[in-house]
Amino acid sequence: MSDPIEDVLEQLRAKPRVQREHFASNFLHTVGEVLEREGFATTRLFLMDKREQAATRYQARVLLEEVLPVLETCERIRQNRAIGRLIIKSLETVKGGNRR
Repeated sequence: MSDPIEDVLEQLRAKPRVQREHFASNFLHTVGEVLEREGFATTRLFLMDKREQAATRYQARVLLEEVLPVLETCERIRQNRAIGRLIIKSLETVKGGNRR
C-alpha cells in the first residue's frame, strides 16, 4: 500500500507550473497558516485576492489552480490540514525532490 502523502508529493513534483514558479517562503508560510486554521474554501478566497496583487499574482494562481486541488484529493490532508500546511510551506523543497 502506498503512502497517500508521497502520492501527493509526486503529483506536485510532476506539475510543470509548480516546477517553474518560484515561491516566496513568507507567502507560502502565510498560505499554509490560512489552510490549517481556516480550511480549503477560505484559502481559495485568500488566493483569489492575492491573484489581484502584482507581487503574488503568479504564485497565487499556481497554488490555486495546481496545488490546492491536489491537496484536496487526499483524505488524510482533508482530515488533518496541518499536513497540507507543511506541504505548502515546504513547496520549494518538495518540488526539488525529483532532481537527484
